[in-house]
Amino acid sequence: MSTVTIGLRLGRTLDGQRVTAPRDTVDLDRLSPRARALAQAVVASLGGKVGPIWIECDRPYGESWAQRPEAERAAYADPDRDARHVRQEWSAWDRFYADAPEDAYWYLERQASKIPEGWHVIGPDPHTPVAGAQQPAEDWFAEDVAEHLGIAVSGVRTTLKRLGVRPYRHESAPGGGVRAVYAAAAVRAAHAARPGRGARTDLQQRP
Repeated sequence: MSTVTIGLRLGRTLDGQRVTAPRDTVDLDRLSPRARALAQAVVASLGGKVGPIWIECDRPYGESWAQRPEAERAAYADPDRDARHVRQEWSAWDRFYADAPEDAYWYLERQASKIPEGWHVIGPDPHTPVAGAQQPAEDWFAEDVAEHLGIAVSGVRTTLKRLGVRPYRHESAPGGGVRAVYAAAAVRAAHAARPGRGARTDLQQRP
């Protein structure tokens, strides 16, 4: 399953008119791992539309006690409970109006950024994960993207924004500050699908 058609938008326009809620077709390979998992959760939801989903903490509950005094750990430890991963419902979807100018990739990446660090998406059923590991097999930084696309490092952010690719996280840079981390698969897929040089993307092909 590489391409899915899902209901992300409301049946209402920005000025409040009621309309049939449009559906968006999304290439999963163009999404960061967490945004991809969100899209797969929508696919598995009732009607293929956004709704409450479940997320799970990456670390078992017992690790939260690791820094507590030994006597306190001994008094309150519960092996069965401490081995479990905490799960909770998540439904903090932004309103995505039918005529909003942003595309589905932007919307999904924005929602993915709201999932707390150290948690991952399960899906609409807390007992049935919709996706595998939500970390990419390969991380790319701006320098890697620039080399792959054949552009200057200074142009990476603008180019990827135009292609609909967003960083899936940020981390401390070796020289200080922060740097964006991209999923290599998302960059490759977006680059492969981009129009050729000189293409008029503002024109629609007539039948």
